[in-house]
Amino acid sequence: MTISELFREKRISQRSYHVCRGNKIEDLNELEKYLVENENFLKIHNCGKKSNSELIILCEEYRKSKTYQNKLNQLNLFSSNFPPLKNSQQKLINSLIAILTSNLSMRNENAIMEFIGEKLTIDIFVNKVYDNRAFKISKIRNAGKSSAEELEKYFNTIKSFVFIIYEN
Repeated sequence: MTISELFREKRISQRSYHVCRGNKIEDLNELEKYLVENENFLKIHNCGKKSNSELIILCEEYRKSKTYQNKLNQLNLFSSNFPPLKNSQQKLINSLIAILTSNLSMRNENAIMEFIGEKLTIDIFVNKVYDNRAFKISKIRNAGKSSAEELEKYFNTIKSFVFIIYEN
């Protein structure tokens, strides 16, 4: 994620944004690399204690999210080797899918219903989305470019929820 995106999403202050931009740090990877090499940001021109703390916290959050995503990827939850979920777990996940689907924009909800073409269950999602190597959000009919971010978050939330349920 770029520093500009973080600023637009109000995840960093204007001061920290200008500190990064003024020192040619353009994204989280560069920010994290700088922290690893220098232990803090105080050596950066115009970076004070508050910006230093803010940027360190941002890097820690980024590291945690990267670790979580790597753990998800390593587990490869959605493969033919994935052990079957208990009935109660499947019901819980199916309920979440129904809730998340109803919270999508109308356009995306209709696109998902048309794409899946069946009852929205975790089994069907595994077959049509997670196990399907050819699956791409951009190939879902009536889901435009502006819809892709919402749909990506939707699919990742379902996948993460399955991970949480499976672990417990």
